[in-house]
Amino acid sequence: MNRREKVILLLAWIAIILPLSLLGYGSSRDSWLTAKAAAYIWTHGKYVASRGTGYPLFELMCAPLVSLGGWYASNLVVSLFGLATIISLFKLADSGVMRYPLVSIASIAFLPVILSNSSQTIEFIPALLLIILSYLCLIRNHWFSAAVFTGLSVGFRPNNILFLVPILAYQTAKHDSLARRVATALICFLTALIAFSPVLLTYGFKSPRQEIAPSGIKLALVGFYTFLKLFGIAQFGILCVAAAWIFTRNRKDISTQIRTPDSVLHLSNLVVVFGAFCFFPFKSEYLLNAVPSVVLLLDRIATKRALQFLCAVLLSYNLIQVEVKGGKSGERQVEPRLAVGYLVDDVTQRLFMLSTRYAATRWHPATPTVLMLGEGWIPVLNPAWQYDAKTGMYKQKHGNLYLSPRICDEKRLRWLRSHGFRLLVWRDEKWEYSVAGPPNWQEYVEVVDDLDRLFGFRIIIPYNR
Repeated sequence: MNRREKVILLLAWIAIILPLSLLGYGSSRDSWLTAKAAAYIWTHGKYVASRGTGYPLFELMCAPLVSLGGWYASNLVVSLFGLATIISLFKLADSGVMRYPLVSIASIAFLPVILSNSSQTIEFIPALLLIILSYLCLIRNHWFSAAVFTGLSVGFRPNNILFLVPILAYQTAKHDSLARRVATALICFLTALIAFSPVLLTYGFKSPRQEIAPSGIKLALVGFYTFLKLFGIAQFGILCVAAAWIFTRNRKDISTQIRTPDSVLHLSNLVVVFGAFCFFPFKSEYLLNAVPSVVLLLDRIATKRALQFLCAVLLSYNLIQVEVKGGKSGERQVEPRLAVGYLVDDVTQRLFMLSTRYAATRWHPATPTVLMLGEGWIPVLNPAWQYDAKTGMYKQKHGNLYLSPRICDEKRLRWLRSHGFRLLVWRDEKWEYSVAGPPNWQEYVEVVDDLDRLFGFRIIIPYNR
């Protein structure tokens, strides 16, 4: 891969990322929660987890960025991590692990999930960078550095400790001594313990389990759908068919290639990433560490033309996709259709969050009203809102509007109604009531179909709700 190709790829990537990074803290509610926690850390001088298990190194890193530069600063730094990730892929290519580096790196760098997470205040891309650096060190036989980078990545994403399994598998395939493998594991665990120590010292071990989550068949369906959304439903189907076709045509050569230490690392990485996802399958980003392994394995077995075709298929997901989710929130059904792609939908989601943030701040209902929408982004670092300890909700400083997650406890719903509160939930955000709500929840809660009419302001609605 020559210098000109590298420069063009980087400039094209930056041209996409910069406009996205201006649209709030991100398209994920978690991005706004991270910003909220970061501001608290900076103001109070003590650690607080943004959500789940906590992501201490990222939350601490964002504390001065969010407090001094808002989303412009925090998103920019994440974008720099994304840029460093691409440069690290260039280094991998220079090390000889890719046959077709331009196509392979473009397939990773411009994948929708990479573009989206490289332009918002979320820890996925910094964590991925450290995993790629660990891999780079490993193939250069710098096993100590590989262990340290993997341990540090745990401070960004705790599940990254699982990358130790592929590292040890790689060392085993290379016939490294048992002493070196044990030393690698110890160094990785020690570094991880230090990196994750702010959470351990503050909370002990935190569970990542969601408060309200589907179970049984619903959980399996949610997990399968989320799994397919990493590459796109149609795109993943084409990928599987193409991979099977390539394997049947080159079975002998591929059988030899997959026994190399490098392939052992990627295959074991896929096993641990997909295995962990089965236990917590709520976001396709949880599969992000599998992306380089998938692409680099394809680079090993596919012809250049086949890899170019697969790259075009994967990147088409930015603009177009097959969507199967139909019906209303809480009443989903399978309705296959063509829809706008991941990145286009991601942009509309960010605009939705910014437009509801603007509209809700300026809407002043005449009576006390609880809106069960946007509590994760509307009041975040917004001076027009304050926390109301009496109700346990955010409230306009000079108005009657309150913000809350979906309230599923009938006793609390009854109390709010008896004290004169009007309870509103948007039609596309009421799924919790079908999972954990009382059977008669509609006696207390009004479903809002038209946000424009409610706020008297044009709301940008995401395409694929």
